[in-house]
Amino acid sequence: TNRIVGPTNSSFSPCPILGNLTITSGSELRQTSTDTKAAIACAGNIVNNGTITAPGFVSLGDYTYLTGTTSTVNASTNAQNISGSGVFRNSPTTPTAMFANMLVNNSNPSGVTFTSGTNPTISGALTITNGKVSADALSFIATATQTHAFTSATSQLNVADLTANSTATATLSGSGKLNVTNSVSITGTGALAAGGVLTLKSTATQDARVNTLSSGLITGNATIERYIPASGNRAWRLVAAPVTSGSAPTINAAWQEGGAAGTLGTHITQSGGAGTNGFDALAGAGATSLKYYDGTVLQNVANTNVLKVSDNGGAYFLFVRGDRNILLTDPLANSNTTLRMAGALNTGNVNAVGVSGAAFSLIPNPYASPVDYDLLFAGN
Repeated sequence: TNRIVGPTNSSFSPCPILGNLTITSGSELRQTSTDTKAAIACAGNIVNNGTITAPGFVSLGDYTYLTGTTSTVNASTNAQNISGSGVFRNSPTTPTAMFANMLVNNSNPSGVTFTSGTNPTISGALTITNGKVSADALSFIATATQTHAFTSATSQLNVADLTANSTATATLSGSGKLNVTNSVSITGTGALAAGGVLTLKSTATQDARVNTLSSGLITGNATIERYIPASGNRAWRLVAAPVTSGSAPTINAAWQEGGAAGTLGTHITQSGGAGTNGFDALAGAGATSLKYYDGTVLQNVANTNVLKVSDNGGAYFLFVRGDRNILLTDPLANSNTTLRMAGALNTGNVNAVGVSGAAFSLIPNPYASPVDYDLLFAGN
């Protein structure tokens, strides 16, 4: 027998659960109101082996009633796991996604984890006020414009795969981050407005990529990372810029992290080591550690404060010592590091890529996605 327990249909009918929530097989928790104040709110774990229906809001945090029709969702201090073999749906009759709207406020270092196989789909707004949310995959599904707010610098969504399957724009906003470790796909006709929130992560084992773009677009700035292993030595690397020239940062702002120390970026020095024009100072440096190809020979970059990563065909030879914490005066020092840049992603046809020469041409990959050069050459 199906058992339905749900708040009444009114403009203020929250269903707060201060601990854990378990829905057994054959049972349903249904929130009948779509009002923003009518939330199913849980501060603990959710094990759903039945059905949870929420056409309004699902809040993952500590729901607190204040007065009248006023309430707030404070941060849950619990590590929250969302699991089970049941159904989450945004409508009792015509569901289009698992959740209509979701709000997360969690101060536990582990945050909120959707266990393997429980991959959230959202038809309305996602708001992460504070804390970390992790899932194997997440999809935005909508026919109207969505705004997903990453309110603070501590607002973080970590997914392997992100899909925007909408006919309207899904906009990311705020000072937090949406970190993707595998792929971003646009399978609908709408756009994903990255808003400086989207980050394509890179690690020792995997580089995130832009996957399918059907007729939709990715607009606005995203951050693209590239992990560089130490490999026991320093080395020259060919590096490219998968961002548009109009949005591209300077070399100093990108690969030199604006001159800041840390475990990201690398040092770029100039011959003589004066440390002017954006270069890092290294007394007696023998050669400039960043070069470009002019079609005939390699030339030294003159000013990393002026040149952008997209200049010179968007292709450079960079001598990578390690991150910006290594000791420059130690000629053997090396470490792993991650280079990154922020800009609008190149998609579709890209013209004027690389530098052509009489004997050799330097052709970088202009996309944040793998290119099969065997197929490229076979078709040209």
